[in-house]
Amino acid sequence: MPRGITQDQVNQAADAIIAAGERPTVEKVRQQLGTGSPNTVTRMLDVWRQGLSERLRQASLLPELPDEVGQAMTALWTHALQHARAQAQQELQAEREGLQRAGADLDAALLSKPPNSPRPRRSEPKPSRPRSLPSAGRRRSKRSKYGWSGSANVGNNMCRRSRTEPTCRWITHESI
Repeated sequence: MPRGITQDQVNQAADAIIAAGERPTVEKVRQQLGTGSPNTVTRMLDVWRQGLSERLRQASLLPELPDEVGQAMTALWTHALQHARAQAQQELQAEREGLQRAGADLDAALLSKPPNSPRPRRSEPKPSRPRSLPSAGRRRSKRSKYGWSGSANVGNNMCRRSRTEPTCRWITHESI
């Protein structure tokens, strides 16, 4: 590969990448040129990007127009702005009237409702408590070296179980 690249080569490669509809990156420029260190290409690509804004500004400038055409365009623009503002005001007024009607309907509904009437029931069921939380009066099972064991309080009685005893053994206060 030939050694050394110039700013013009990087500019032409970046412009070609832009023309292809892609974003110029260091790797794409190096691939387009076939040479160049990433550090050098990065510095030159930064210079290209700084000059890009000025080139775009120059390309977007309009050619000189006769005064009559400029005045006609200014009058057309002013007329378009006035029309857009009037349309926006009409839409805003319609929204305000709709909100006022909705507020009046809500006030009427609240005033027509008797003060001690029950609340409407929920249409969806009440969410249940997750199973990971221990229930009241119940202790969580623990893992011991002999297996899982746990206990649950039911009234004044207590149930103990373990891996060796799969059924619940009820212990009353009298047997303790």
